[in-house]
Amino acid sequence: VAGGGSKLFISIVKHARVLQALACVLLFAIPLSINANSVNLTITPYIGYRDGGDFKDAVSDTKLDIDESDVLGLIFGWEVEDGQLEISYSQQASELTGRSSASPDALVDVDVTNLLFAGKSILDPDIGSYFSILLGLTEIDFDSDELDSDTGLAFGFGGGIDYPIGDNLGFRLGLRGIVTFLDEIEDEFCISPSNCPILIEDNKLVQWEIFTGLSIRF
Repeated sequence: VAGGGSKLFISIVKHARVLQALACVLLFAIPLSINANSVNLTITPYIGYRDGGDFKDAVSDTKLDIDESDVLGLIFGWEVEDGQLEISYSQQASELTGRSSASPDALVDVDVTNLLFAGKSILDPDIGSYFSILLGLTEIDFDSDELDSDTGLAFGFGGGIDYPIGDNLGFRLGLRGIVTFLDEIEDEFCISPSNCPILIEDNKLVQWEIFTGLSIRF
């Protein structure tokens, strides 16, 4: 019971940090929107496909891959004078496969969740082409009693089109790359360093995704 309670406490703390980061982003983004000449809210639900990325096992010296898989997300945007500010939330449900230090055929479910703030610059208003810079957090959560979740700082960039369809709708097609930086310790995801199935050598996760969605403007 005590062990379960400590795991629950750690989980609450980690999610509280994510919520705190979101609150900071909102406090930064909303005043900028209010001071703009035009304030329009855009909501874009989207579906995409993500190249999962990989780690390197420190013991077996082989790759551990997060399999390519679908990603679901939601983007909130505010128009400002020179473009848009955006907050996006997305989740990728995948599997970690490869050779770990404990098993020749490691296989565990993993969820990769991103919370990103973006500055979006419009390149051509007629077709809605854009370029964006991303900054936020990534949570990597394994479905294993021996592996812990972790949250790291994420940075990236993206581009695409947000083509207007009438006054309140738009078709969005985008591509973005996300790099997540992790602590430089081998037992990054281990609950117990003495019994851990994965000892990673890399301290970053590089992912690419292509996505499409329908933008709804208010």
